[in-house]
Amino acid sequence: MEPTENENRNLSLKDRFFANALNPLTIVFVAIIVYFIPQAANILLNSFGVESDFIRSLLDPIMANATQISGVLLGAAFLLFFFKRR
Repeated sequence: MEPTENENRNLSLKDRFFANALNPLTIVFVAIIVYFIPQAANILLNSFGVESDFIRSLLDPIMANATQISGVLLGAAFLLFFFKRR
């Protein structure tokens, strides 16, 4: 059950941000996390000098999928932002 407007005013900023799962900012936040976790793993592997073909063959499709998923989430957030406006 979604809180009413009066109840939303009493919530903290973090709770108001995550109160609605279809909040465009929440979707953008999730998309950024989905995109940057595989990128961070790739950067760490490069900094430690890991050049295993097996690890690279595992990480490349994960990074490609994460890029596609974050693109879809950002598109959904864009659409929700403009369709939810009154």
